[in-house]
Amino acid sequence: MKKGLIIGGSVAAVVVLILGYGLYNGSKVRSYAKDVDLIITESNAEWNTKDIEKSSSSTVELQKEMNKVKTDSEVQLAKLNSMSAPGKAKSLEKQTKEYFTLSKNAAEQTSTFLAYVKAVEASAGDLKNLDSSTTTPTAAGVAATFT
Repeated sequence: MKKGLIIGGSVAAVVVLILGYGLYNGSKVRSYAKDVDLIITESNAEWNTKDIEKSSSSTVELQKEMNKVKTDSEVQLAKLNSMSAPGKAKSLEKQTKEYFTLSKNAAEQTSTFLAYVKAVEASAGDLKNLDSSTTTPTAAGVAATFT
């Protein structure tokens, strides 16, 4: 009888430990998911695609929106990097980091393109100011200025 109680007690203790660990791990995953949800909510409040669409008619305004996206993505990535994801939430961590990394990269590339567009617009403005009496230097003349 004592042997049965010891075995039954041991099995019950193991079951309690397993359930306790499962509940503890589940609460850690839930807490991490709530933190990630808060980060995404903060990011959605900072910028959204409607703001970007509204500003798309102005290069300057679009540049400002892209800077907001880039800055926000960097801030949110820093927050994510400071958090530790439990094992069952590694996929969520990876996807969320990928989302903010892609957002940051897209904003940087768009900003670079917009800088190029501004330069082209400025060049076009300069070309409009040329009149027929303006002479353009020859390649030999340009090379001579560097010697």
